[in-house]
Amino acid sequence: SSCKDGTWPDTATQEEATRLQLKLKKACDEFTNEYTQLTTRADFLKQNHTQLTDTAYTINEQLDTIEKMDLADAITSFSWAMYSYNAALKVGNSILSQSLMDYMN
Repeated sequence: SSCKDGTWPDTATQEEATRLQLKLKKACDEFTNEYTQLTTRADFLKQNHTQLTDTAYTINEQLDTIEKMDLADAITSFSWAMYSYNAALKVGNSILSQSLMDYMN
């Protein structure tokens, strides 16, 4: 039995067609929902991939900067920092010693 010219041969056939139509609509709605969720997840993964790629590039640049440091410049900077630190300690000790003596008098 089938629908010809917009008329149904009987009520049971029409009800069965309506039931199947609703079932198909429900399946299409579920498919659309799942597709939307997958698209959202795919976009998140793409953004995450981009961020991780950028972070890896930045870390590699920093690592190259550290590994390829000019040793002469690094030693000079370290020596200057050590010299400044020791000079500050000597000045601090001389001021503290005088202040302590002044306090004790």
